[in-house]
Amino acid sequence: MAARKKPFLAQSTRDKIKASMIVNRLQDHIVGTVELSTSQVRAAEVLLRKVCPDLQAVEMKAEVTQSPAVIADQPMDASAWEQQYAASMEPTAGATESTH
Repeated sequence: MAARKKPFLAQSTRDKIKASMIVNRLQDHIVGTVELSTSQVRAAEVLLRKVCPDLQAVEMKAEVTQSPAVIADQPMDASAWEQQYAASMEPTAGATESTH
């Protein structure tokens, strides 16, 4: 049999195996095949939290700004577009026009 390229498992793999073993043990306790004390259940919970992250509610605040965009249903040339939509695109107070 050929030797392994990596003789040792990565730490993350070992952690996943340990977490799996803890979960299996807790499941056996739940179905009644194994008896665990309160401190053993609590220790298993603490170890699982170290390996598996908890799902927590996260509040995110963001300010979203949208610039007005007009999409015509039919293709128009520049002058036709300007005649129809120029009034809605006038700059607001305090805004400056830029020339390219």
